[in-house]
Amino acid sequence: MLQFDRQGLVPAVIQDASSGDVLMVAFMNEEAFRLTRETGQTHFFSRGRNSIWHKGEQSGNVQEVQE
Repeated sequence: MLQFDRQGLVPAVIQDASSGDVLMVAFMNEEAFRLTRETGQTHFFSRGRNSIWHKGEQSGNVQEVQE
């Protein structure tokens, strides 16, 4: 079970599935985590914008979840 902090966030460490290299660290709230599981692509919570963002939404470089 995930343990969200007082702000309702949990850190998410994104790694390359083949090499294990860390690609990025961001935050997820419950909605971002749910969207990630439902779509198979990463979604995060932007603290600065106070909103959900889908990785690759603008650039087209999406992250597909492997596990």
